[in-house]
Amino acid sequence: ANHKGSGPTVRHMDGRFSCTRVGRERAAVRRARECIDANFARNLTLSELSQLSGLSAFHMARAFEKDVGLPPHVYLEMVRHKRARQLLDAGHAIADVAVTVGYADQSHFAHRFKHFLGITPGQYMQGRKRRVADRIRKS
Repeated sequence: ANHKGSGPTVRHMDGRFSCTRVGRERAAVRRARECIDANFARNLTLSELSQLSGLSAFHMARAFEKDVGLPPHVYLEMVRHKRARQLLDAGHAIADVAVTVGYADQSHFAHRFKHFLGITPGQYMQGRKRRVADRIRKS
């Protein structure tokens, strides 16, 4: 819809959006995702990801969410929490895990962990200990 004083509405399918661009977009998203996977402990910015991908920050965020199913910041947090659970399962201390996966401190990590998974890292560790004890009793 046009608003007063605005020009005609431009749509993506107006001939300027070619298949070549779509292919480039997918490769760009893959580069951004691989960068997040390899550098999850850093505070990556959308600006860095857009420079890496060759897309504007806005286009990068939209393309990433379309192709991956999550916005870049949520994907980054998912990768961090996956690695955090692996480290916690291996017996690492919560404070060490927090720093290793890119959080400033244990408190911030615990807050984001609970927000993302619904339990605190301590509760996760207690549940892990119970699961291990149950497996030992069953064997």
